[in-house]
Amino acid sequence: QGFRLATAFLSAVYHPGTADTGEDLRVGTSNNRPMFSVQPSTAVLVGGKLRITAPYRFAFARDCLPNVHGAKDILSALGGGTTLYNDLPALVSCTGARNVATLSFAEDLDVAIRYTFRVGVSNPLLPHPADWPFPQNIWRFETFDPVGAPLNAAQAEAFYLWAFANAY
Repeated sequence: QGFRLATAFLSAVYHPGTADTGEDLRVGTSNNRPMFSVQPSTAVLVGGKLRITAPYRFAFARDCLPNVHGAKDILSALGGGTTLYNDLPALVSCTGARNVATLSFAEDLDVAIRYTFRVGVSNPLLPHPADWPFPQNIWRFETFDPVGAPLNAAQAEAFYLWAFANAY
């Protein structure tokens, strides 16, 4: 029988934001809300999960459900309505542990639909040293069925934190 391997998302994209959309790239910020979209190649049924892995030293709140926000309207306005986006379906929970957030779905994630969201995360107090072995700007997205078998996986190149601070 063997093990199931995850297939690639059709797309996983970071969408640059502004202070108006909640994005804050300063080191040490406690409520940065980067914006992403994912497009599954395999449906995720009710009870399935989306695991988001931020770069090393980022931190999600233990209960991150209040920090997950839709971004459909923002991206539709920025894109002039040329690309169709959907917000994530209803969530049962979002559990954060260091740089990993796991979202549990109350509704299905359909194939080939572009789901978009903003997720609250605390930025590290210091940016990575240049020679650190982990990528500083790579976010990983993985979906799992209700029993934990992998379905989709992808990485998205996102942002680098500002490596300076204001001096007054």
